[in-house]
Amino acid sequence: MQLAVGIARAYEGDDGPVLRYIIDEHVLPEAVSTGDRWLASWAFWMIGDRGKSVQALLVQTCIVLL
Repeated sequence: MQLAVGIARAYEGDDGPVLRYIIDEHVLPEAVSTGDRWLASWAFWMIGDRGKSVQALLVQTCIVLL
């Protein structure tokens, strides 16, 4: 997953459709299933949802955010 994100960012930049797909379909579900609030925060920040990014760090579970 990290390699895919790195390649997508290098090829398209931070606003590309492939990166958005990877975050929506892989990173956020992984963050929810493992309860990783830092990963959820990073994912929301990368897709431009700053409010949910901060909320992911403050709320006990990030399932509420999705």
